This record gives sequence, structure tokens and C-alpha cells, in this order.
Amino acid sequence: MWCPPTPPSSDGDVYCDTWARPLYRRGAAAESLLPGVTRRDGRGGAPGVAGRDPRRLRLAPRPAHAPPSMFERSAAGGGGVPRPRARPRAPLPHREPPQPEWAAGEDAALRRALRLQRLPPDAPQARAPNWDWVADLVNDVARAYRSPRACRDRHDVLADPERARRKHKKPIPARRRTDDD
Repeated sequence: MWCPPTPPSSDGDVYCDTWARPLYRRGAAAESLLPGVTRRDGRGGAPGVAGRDPRRLRLAPRPAHAPPSMFERSAAGGGGVPRPRARPRAPLPHREPPQPEWAAGEDAALRRALRLQRLPPDAPQARAPNWDWVADLVNDVARAYRSPRACRDRHDVLADPERARRKHKKPIPARRRTDDD
């Protein structure tokens, strides 16, 4: 039984309370005080072969099977004729349903939300509009869900239509000049 240590009461006391002393004896315990030795037999059944538990019997070892070599050609491998492999199916193109056009009320809510943030016209990148909050205000009056990204793209279209058109076009690949000289 473990007890928290207490200060010794005398020189012979090694952190042992007086009430706990009868629990301990000096020296080894006598044989008569030890419990008897018992052997367990198999649970609920007759013992197996040679008195062993059938669950602990070792099976005869099987010979190891080496995998076929990739570098040796064998006749059993189909004569070297490769099998046609099944092509993986191409994923279907993910098409999103077209969003309805922006209504005048949604555009007005977008402008109002940006005005309420009181950002300067040439705001630095650190003072970008809170598009999540803008989308919440726009969605209060919208007939379809408008994501923060959709609100940002719509703002770009309203603020600078030419820049928005350039943003969505793919850049023309640059041609190399060949020098004839």
C-alpha cells in the first residue's frame, strides 16, 4: 500500500507511519504464507496434442515463394506479348451552372458595402476591402448566392471594365525573332 511520504519519527524509521508497520515484515516470506502453485489447463476443453493449447501449435513451415523476376523472360509469362491495358477514364468536365446576371439592386448593395468601408480610391494592398463582409451584405438583397470572389470580380468589372476584360483573356505567346544577318 503506497502512502505519501512523512518525515521520520526516529532514526530507524524510513518514511513509514506507525499504523502501516504491521503491513510490512522484514525478510522473505515463509513458504506457508505464499499462495499455492496452480497450473491452468485449456479453457473449457480437452488439452490438444501433447498437452498443448491448440491455438499455440506451430504449423509446419512452408517453403518461401520468390516473386517472378522482372528481368527473366519465361514462356509462362505470355510469350512476351504485352496485354492491352485498360485506359483510365477521363474525368467528365466539371461544369458549373451559370449564375444569373447581377441585378441593379445587387450592384447597388455592392457599391454601398464598399462605400461603408470608407477606403481611399487608391488603397494600398494592406487596406484591401473585406470581401467576406461585402458578400454578406450583397447576399441580403441577392436572389442567388454571391461568393466573395464573385463580388470582387463584379467590382472589377464595374470599376474598370477594360482591365477586367484583359484579366480574363489568355496572354498571347511571344514570338521569337530569327536573325537573318
